[in-house]
Amino acid sequence: MSELRIGTANSEPAAGALKVGSNDIQEIYLGSTKVWPTVPPLPPGQVQIGNLIWTDVNTSTLDRSGSGTITIVTNFTEANTAYNGGVPAAAYWDFDSANSIRGLFYNKHAAAVITPPSGFRLPTEADYQNLLSETRYPDSVIYTSAGGGATNFWNSTIQNDFRFGTSGFNAIKAGWMYLSSISAIWFQQDSSFWDSTRMSQEKTIAFREGMNDIVAVLQSYTKKYTTIRFCKDA
Repeated sequence: MSELRIGTANSEPAAGALKVGSNDIQEIYLGSTKVWPTVPPLPPGQVQIGNLIWTDVNTSTLDRSGSGTITIVTNFTEANTAYNGGVPAAAYWDFDSANSIRGLFYNKHAAAVITPPSGFRLPTEADYQNLLSETRYPDSVIYTSAGGGATNFWNSTIQNDFRFGTSGFNAIKAGWMYLSSISAIWFQQDSSFWDSTRMSQEKTIAFREGMNDIVAVLQSYTKKYTTIRFCKDA
């Protein structure tokens, strides 16, 4: 039997180059493993979880639909004025750009107009349910594998869990901001993310630190600034 080679260590045939008679070969498998065409690796900053591709850092984009950009606010008064005036605005953690590792924290007006990277979208509620179904362990309601990344943000028990960070979603416990009547209050018990479905109600999905694991919860606070991830279909 002659040997079929489908490429070298550095190259492989283009689509349409392999045929059976006049018909193009679509895929080649070695057992149950597809060996051609190979799937190119994702660019840095992206991770595939199930049938979705997610950005794996909290965004800091100021791009928005329409004219202008999303405003950076630097104190409570500016953040409160922007929120009450319907102005798309974002802030760094504790209003300090030295905390940029957490990404920016956006009000709902900004989340409504933010421009995702090409091909991506602001996730829907269904997208986050898809993520949770992929990272959930069958024997529990634990979502530890949605954590990971900046490990110093999580407690040592979670950091030492063998499942920590395995999904690649890289939720870093960046926290979120709530506007009281007199001040900005910063909370750091979870990672909180806008989704387009519940944005108008100011409900957000959050990964929260429990006693030994990270669990998914739904936040219902209003007057908040929180973080954003994007996704797209794989």
